[in-house]
Amino acid sequence: MLTARMHLKLWLEHDDAMLLGQGPVELLYRIDSMGSLKKAAESLNMSYRAAWGRIKRLEEALGIALVVTAGSRREGCTLSPEGRMAMEAFRQWEEAVRTFALSHAPTLPFLRVSAGAVKTPKAEKA
Repeated sequence: MLTARMHLKLWLEHDDAMLLGQGPVELLYRIDSMGSLKKAAESLNMSYRAAWGRIKRLEEALGIALVVTAGSRREGCTLSPEGRMAMEAFRQWEEAVRTFALSHAPTLPFLRVSAGAVKTPKAEKA
């Protein structure tokens, strides 16, 4: 029997532009777990400037602050309550869609569909 892996890529759009997706949510996750935008950007092989720009564009589009600094920039940053809520809600939605899609995968006698790689690495706090 052949085993095929299912892969999904989900994002939300507004005015034909990507609003929230797996990349920005992963950046939020790493900021939250590492306590630093710089470390989160480095772990994703992004420049600090690119990561900061992505967060600022997302905050402007949503009209909320996603990241807050802990005192000075050198002390790091964390997610705002709204940022954490956005990250968690997206991840819960993504998992619900993945579960639904896998449970409704084609049923064929010669094919078994399994979950593909799920990119949710556990970043360590610095």
